[in-house]
Amino acid sequence: MRVFAALIDLHCLGCQSLKDKRHVVKGLIESIRHKMNVSVSEVDYHDTWQRAKIGIAWISHDGVGAETYYSEIIRMIDSRAGLERISVERLEY
Repeated sequence: MRVFAALIDLHCLGCQSLKDKRHVVKGLIESIRHKMNVSVSEVDYHDTWQRAKIGIAWISHDGVGAETYYSEIIRMIDSRAGLERISVERLEY
């Protein structure tokens, strides 16, 4: 069993306030959590209204299953209106 994680840096397009950003990021987090059954949270840039960093972690028995999760999470983020992915840091333990 291995633990996988990703830190994903996001640009919140069109957000004009922290309230706008919270709405967009919270919706993304809930969507990922519900569909993928992984741990996910906003981990940085809490006071910056056009930027967010989310951390995601999950456990898998093999690298193939983990890659499937990772690909689906990235697809969900990239298809989300109002968000642009800046960078991704993948971690494996």
